[in-house]
Amino acid sequence: MQYLKTRWNHDHDDQPVTIYSEIETDTRMEVRKIEQFADGRSTYAMPGTSTGATILAEKPIPALQEITEQSQFDAQTITAAEFDAIWTAIVTDNATG
Repeated sequence: MQYLKTRWNHDHDDQPVTIYSEIETDTRMEVRKIEQFADGRSTYAMPGTSTGATILAEKPIPALQEITEQSQFDAQTITAAEFDAIWTAIVTDNATG
């Protein structure tokens, strides 16, 4: 698996500003995703479950270099532990919120 944290620089209130993705290495397909919004909301998706309008990508995720070549995105790899910590916090918050 590969784990990405992508900051999306834009002025659209209805779009996330930070996207975390767990990506299957061979196929480049998303397995889990978290979207965080400027107003503090967070939503997520995984196979069979999602919150808000968040869905898993239907196409393979581009390589990190391709993402960072686009000026509106600032992407970096993170560890599985970092992703899992954020995932657990968001899923728990959505379950109790």
